[in-house]
Amino acid sequence: QGSTRSLAAGIAAVLAALAVALTAPQYHKDNYIQPFRSAQPGPGTYKGPSAFRRQLALRMQHIFYEDGPNTSVGIGVSRDAKGKETGRSILVNGKSDGNTSGDRFTTMMLGHLPALLAAHPERACVIGFGTGFTAAALAGYETVRSVDIVEISPVVRRAAHLFDAYND
Repeated sequence: QGSTRSLAAGIAAVLAALAVALTAPQYHKDNYIQPFRSAQPGPGTYKGPSAFRRQLALRMQHIFYEDGPNTSVGIGVSRDAKGKETGRSILVNGKSDGNTSGDRFTTMMLGHLPALLAAHPERACVIGFGTGFTAAALAGYETVRSVDIVEISPVVRRAAHLFDAYND
């Protein structure tokens, strides 16, 4: 009786795992490099994942993508109607972790405020590189001799040069 129940439970578990594997959406890199936050639903919002990804891709051109051991990192460029670059974003695991337009003030202030509140700042540590604005803000102080950056993702480090023109 007990072994029959165990066998039935095992078969049920295998069938459930197969059902999930066969019906779950498959990995698609676009799911990890698109900014999924939007204030208003757009024309592709309720037409399935492919239409939603196409709608999001209209707003951003991807110039970098790499899967790492702990992160999927994408760098996207936003452009105006004439094709001029209006911003650059870093997307980590599908979430925007910073950009050169809307987040610039906030991420620079994360460096400026502690430096301004310290009596004589000489050393600083920034956790997470992202766009590099926080580290750049701290490095700009005459008294700051060193800024250590702790970044867990080797892919973010490899993509860092794509923000050089913005963060000096």
